[in-house]
Amino acid sequence: MYSEEQIATARSQARNLRDQACKGGLHFEAYLPPELASWVLDMVERGVFISPSEATFTILGEHKELEPHRDLRKELMHRRL
Repeated sequence: MYSEEQIATARSQARNLRDQACKGGLHFEAYLPPELASWVLDMVERGVFISPSEATFTILGEHKELEPHRDLRKELMHRRL
């Protein structure tokens, strides 16, 4: 999957960004494969989200809230598939 060097680089970058992120948030670019990009844009067109940025913010927030409830998250993912 990822090499030890890639993992070490990613961890180092995260540590270096932490202070800045805690003070002013974090802006980053994200690549979405075509199917996922289309889904997000469809949600914007239907008025569920105002932008792809808001969709990302909301979905990551929901994922964070479910993190302590691994059993529930696992069941939701199972039902989705």
